[in-house]
Amino acid sequence: MDKPFDKFDDLLAIRQDIFNLYRKKGGEGALFQPESFWPHVTIGFDRRDLFIEDGIYKGSNYCYARIHLVK
Repeated sequence: MDKPFDKFDDLLAIRQDIFNLYRKKGGEGALFQPESFWPHVTIGFDRRDLFIEDGIYKGSNYCYARIHLVK
């Protein structure tokens, strides 16, 4: 699989190490994909956090609405 655009290489390396340890200890590899993560800060949500399955993308190039900074 091609490596996705990622400016968080250190975090990806940590996730790869976790995956390798998980598999070494008998974990099912299909249940964890190190490349499937989007480092982000959640600034609000409704009754629960939202995910890609909900149509919410958390990439650095995506924002649902304009953000207005209030001081």
